[in-house]
Amino acid sequence: MNEISRHKAECQFISRPAELENARPLLARALAVWRAQCGGSSMPRPEQACFDDYTFAIGRLHLIEVREGGRFYYRVFGSRNHHLLGYHRHETSVIQPPSFRAFVERDLTDFLAAGAPVLQKIDIAIPARRCSYQRLMLPFGLPGGTVNLILACVDEENEADMYEVFRDPMFAVVPATETAGTNA
Repeated sequence: MNEISRHKAECQFISRPAELENARPLLARALAVWRAQCGGSSMPRPEQACFDDYTFAIGRLHLIEVREGGRFYYRVFGSRNHHLLGYHRHETSVIQPPSFRAFVERDLTDFLAAGAPVLQKIDIAIPARRCSYQRLMLPFGLPGGTVNLILACVDEENEADMYEVFRDPMFAVVPATETAGTNA
């Protein structure tokens, strides 16, 4: 379990592993598409995967590139109709608050170690607001198990709760020094 708290439990970010069989229907469908794309391998190669197959989940998908030095870059950050957080085409270093960034980066790092599909139950509590959702992370990579791309799909329990949590100003992105869209 990854649990990081900030300011004397003012904010809590908790992720717990869940069994893949308990995935919400949208996530179960994404998992089925991913498994079909594996074609007998442990994971699909990014260039072989057809991301068009996931259009049923647009807005709930994050496509995360794994970079050297344990850095992560959001190629796509699906925000659905929620407050646009500004993570799209930025590294995770722009995520605010720092405790949430540490939470996200720790989950991504743990996922890389697993190298297989992971389902998590996420609970976020900030002053006067809470939300819960499931997050499915799917690896794409090279033969031999090196993950170089992560497809994450989220499905919230209550859309309004999630919207209210992430529109809080504490999640506003601090302008990054890197130029959006660079591959450096």
